[in-house]
Amino acid sequence: MWVVDPKGGQEFGAGRAMFHAFADNARDGLTLVDTYVKTLDARKLDLGRAGIRTATPSVETPLDVLVIDELSAMTAYGDKDIIRAFEPLISTALTQFRSVGGRVVGATQEPTKDVIPMRGLFPTKIALRLDQASYVDMCLGEGARDMGAFADKIPAYLPGVAYVKQDGRREPLRSRAPYNTDADIAELVEFCTTRDATVIPLHRTTAADHVEHTRDQPHWSEIDFEALEDDSDEIDEISYFEGEEDTSA
Repeated sequence: MWVVDPKGGQEFGAGRAMFHAFADNARDGLTLVDTYVKTLDARKLDLGRAGIRTATPSVETPLDVLVIDELSAMTAYGDKDIIRAFEPLISTALTQFRSVGGRVVGATQEPTKDVIPMRGLFPTKIALRLDQASYVDMCLGEGARDMGAFADKIPAYLPGVAYVKQDGRREPLRSRAPYNTDADIAELVEFCTTRDATVIPLHRTTAADHVEHTRDQPHWSEIDFEALEDDSDEIDEISYFEGEEDTSA
């Protein structure tokens, strides 16, 4: 993993030990992304000249995942020289390296085109709770909200709920990410960086599984977000054409 965290490493710094490369500011992040692109470019040429169209993840050709938190710091709000150099690099990473084991994950709080000009190049898009209805289509693509992606209606008491739009699939999917504590992250780092870490079963039974809880709020999967719409979201539907008499009364 190649990770850029321009906020001084506040978000991803805890996992620094298990990353192949890590940058905690925008300028070092630019250097990291430049190295990433050069590494994958060299692999692309080597595999192409060997007649290999798609790489299989291995020690020689690993799956190289580039993660950029606060993407806008690199595309809009940073130093101008960083922004100018970064945009062609990230666009190259998004368009040329999929077949050779390159993947890019970007996170932003403002998905507008002027802030994230290459947003359309991400094949999979995820929208957590958004402030405005217009942001849904900006993040997931045109028409996503009309197809049921009510990310602006996600209640504050349901953190982690999101809508996912995958390339090749027309309908968005609703999902929820689990909450990970600092202790969970520390355990993951230990597992990835030492040989004597305790392996935790993927499916484990906890005491909470056997206790019935009284919930003040419904489960996230039971909520009809579309029903949370108010009158200002959509124009009310009518059952007859203009000029025709309403016979429903």
